[in-house]
Amino acid sequence: MEINPFNALARYKLGILAIERGDGAGAKELVEAALKLKPGLRHADYNLARAEMLLGQDENALKHLLQVTTTENDPEVLQQTWFQLSIVYRRLHRMTEAQQAIATFQRLKSEEAEKSQEQLKRFKVQQDPEVAQPTDTGSKPE
Repeated sequence: MEINPFNALARYKLGILAIERGDGAGAKELVEAALKLKPGLRHADYNLARAEMLLGQDENALKHLLQVTTTENDPEVLQQTWFQLSIVYRRLHRMTEAQQAIATFQRLKSEEAEKSQEQLKRFKVQQDPEVAQPTDTGSKPE
């Protein structure tokens, strides 16, 4: 940022690092500044929500997380969004919604695990020609 103070991506990545360090205020400032320079940064609502959660601004975090559930297509981010939603709802004493959010998280996680297993099976079949193409010896089982 010293070299180019208008580098939106540098600000954004520093904001994400600030979230990981637990600095909600710094993270929010950096991510919002990056969004002013470059609107539409990937996963911005998710990261703003995480910063708001660190600041104890759960209503603001909720708004960002709900936005993510309608716009995100990255399965991992979407899963984590539902997990974070369960936390925010719990902190807001909205237990039914917290339970629904964690159930959605678990469902998405299971679906992703099933997809991974299917991909692994297909990969194994591609790697082992004997599994992929059973041989027909012409004999009938007795």
